[in-house]
Amino acid sequence: MIMKTLLIAAGLAVLATGAQISAASAAETGPRASSENNWAGMNQVAAVPSAVPYAPAVAPVVAPAPVEAPHYVLQQGYEHGGKWESHWVLVP
Repeated sequence: MIMKTLLIAAGLAVLATGAQISAASAAETGPRASSENNWAGMNQVAAVPSAVPYAPAVAPVVAPAPVEAPHYVLQQGYEHGGKWESHWVLVP
């Protein structure tokens, strides 16, 4: 019983000193630059060079989608009850 009490006390002492060391090291270094909302260059607008200074508003020409012939696709997966199943399905 005494040994168990000594081990618990030693463990608590180790945890307490570890917490004090980590708090002291955090206080030394201070906050990180990314912790705040005022880091250098945050409010600067990025200069993006434009290849075309003026682009006229013209609707793009959209080509019609190619018509695909119906074909079969293999579908695989688990059915109800955890049974693996695969079958071919006709896709229009």
